[in-house]
Amino acid sequence: VDAFHAQVYSAIFLAGAGGIYLVWRSAPREELLVLGLAQFLVGLLAILGLVITDAAVHRIGWTATGTLAWLALFGWIGISGVFKLYVASRYFGSQSAS
Repeated sequence: VDAFHAQVYSAIFLAGAGGIYLVWRSAPREELLVLGLAQFLVGLLAILGLVITDAAVHRIGWTATGTLAWLALFGWIGISGVFKLYVASRYFGSQSAS
């Protein structure tokens, strides 16, 4: 990743992280569901895209530090989406039990 793309993508991810923080603090269950699903799909599809690309070009250095960090970051995005889906589903369960 060159310096230009690193700056562009870091701005996108930092803005998204700030928005997620604001929503997370006071989000109704519907927003948590949408946010969780979006994060899960971004994490999953980014990693899946890398695997599909490597199957075609066979040029990904899977043990490279940058690749492992990239996988860890997108894995974390996906896992945090699963967590939000879990919290939203528990919220749904507590609302129907009341």
